[in-house]
Amino acid sequence: MINGSWNLNNIARYAPDLDFAVAPAPVPRERLEGKGRFKGQPTYITWTGGFSLAIPTGARHPDQAWRFLKWMTSGEAALLGARAQRKFSESKGRPFVFALSANARTNELLLKHVPPANPRLRAAQEEFIGLLPVAKYRPVTFVGQTLWDAHVRAFERACQHAQTPQAALTEQRRLVQKELDKTFARQSLPLFSFGTPIAVIVALALSGLGFGATRVRRQIGHSRSARSEALAGYLMASPWILGFLILTAGPIVASILLAFSDYDVLHAPRYAGLSNFQTLFTDDRELIGKAFYNAAYLSIIGIPLGMATGLAIAMLLNMKVKGMAWYRTAFYIPAIVPAIASAVLWAWILAGDPNKGLLNALWKASLTEWFGWLPPGWFGVADWAKPGLITQGLWGAGGGMILWLAGLQGIPSSLYEAARIDGARGWSQFRHVTLPMLSPYIFFNLIMGTIGALQEFDRVYVLGGGTGSGGPLDSLLVPVLYLFNNAFRFFKMGYASAIAWVVFLVILGLALLQLWAQKYWVHYETDKR
Repeated sequence: MINGSWNLNNIARYAPDLDFAVAPAPVPRERLEGKGRFKGQPTYITWTGGFSLAIPTGARHPDQAWRFLKWMTSGEAALLGARAQRKFSESKGRPFVFALSANARTNELLLKHVPPANPRLRAAQEEFIGLLPVAKYRPVTFVGQTLWDAHVRAFERACQHAQTPQAALTEQRRLVQKELDKTFARQSLPLFSFGTPIAVIVALALSGLGFGATRVRRQIGHSRSARSEALAGYLMASPWILGFLILTAGPIVASILLAFSDYDVLHAPRYAGLSNFQTLFTDDRELIGKAFYNAAYLSIIGIPLGMATGLAIAMLLNMKVKGMAWYRTAFYIPAIVPAIASAVLWAWILAGDPNKGLLNALWKASLTEWFGWLPPGWFGVADWAKPGLITQGLWGAGGGMILWLAGLQGIPSSLYEAARIDGARGWSQFRHVTLPMLSPYIFFNLIMGTIGALQEFDRVYVLGGGTGSGGPLDSLLVPVLYLFNNAFRFFKMGYASAIAWVVFLVILGLALLQLWAQKYWVHYETDKR
């Protein structure tokens, strides 16, 4: 398996007696023999990465910070930390393995004074240290996370034949270069002035409050008791009103303003006009298009399946059978399991590796054994990632089952009796009585399911690996995950705000469309025919 020095600590912690060895990754024969274009180059090659310590712009004591950084990266500090870590590991009965440094002299010092006691771990550590001189590393840059994601995306697309290696590298290099150019051009943008828009918003808010106060005064008239009741009512509602203005309306207004700015949290926002929206629909149109495509897939396939499953369970649980309360409880329990816990559970059940996972084990013991069908890759394969997510969502269909059950029990039995008199049985009753009477519930589940699919985040974040990568070939990338990545991984708050408003407008448009269309197929008891 291909792995790195960081895995030695896992071996030391969980399998210190493991019989293993470390060797360089395989290389082409020409490189091994030093021929052709590899002549004069190192026989083996690997890569390295890590972290860096930095002094932010505007630090109050940069000289002291620089002295601290130099000491933190010194051999003295590394040896002090390694000895403390060794003492802790030994107190837990575990072997100790020190972390490699970018400084060769520091590694020599650590290997001399705090070497791993386990001979296999020491040999592995020495092998990694020996490979450091031929290790390639990512350029140290302020768009490092973007560069890392571009590297992963290009590698993945080439390995899965979605693009040729050259095409994948060319495309991702262009996007990274564009981010660099944008960062260097940031200083030429004017500082964003919040004064004018905030003044306008405050004026509009005060005008609204004044208008509301005038209406209230007219309604209560000159009655002293009415005024005291109104004052008491507003005092009671004031915590919610203040909470709404500060915690909801305030962030909404801030996101509107930031959508037109270039803001990375560390520096003052700069006015960028419509460039965030322009980037969204030009350079990043493939990613945002993929995100909305995945959301549409989850909506078009997942919502009907979820509704059908919930309705089927509700119809079964609507029967008069002994112990029905226990059955209803059993089907509802999955709906109250936290989304993260559910995602972790199903990541184990539907493992991406065909050799792992509970369902894959059952599949291999039955379908593979009988018919030779290999288990799918689920969340590890692009073609199976979204079906796996929908399958996981069906496990919580018990939540919707409660609504369906309420709707079924609200249908008058006289309608079924009239249908039976007219000769309707089975499917005819379901089609002409049950479904029309359940149309308000269908509409509610449809509109809430659409909003939920476009706001999907927690499950795809966990099932995609917990790094925001969006799964293989971005198969689990959805709009909110894309927004999260730009806001909290790339610190592009202005761009993330623009994405948020695009997602909001899409949700609003779909909701309004569904509200308009309901008059053609949703039937309410109060409708006049």
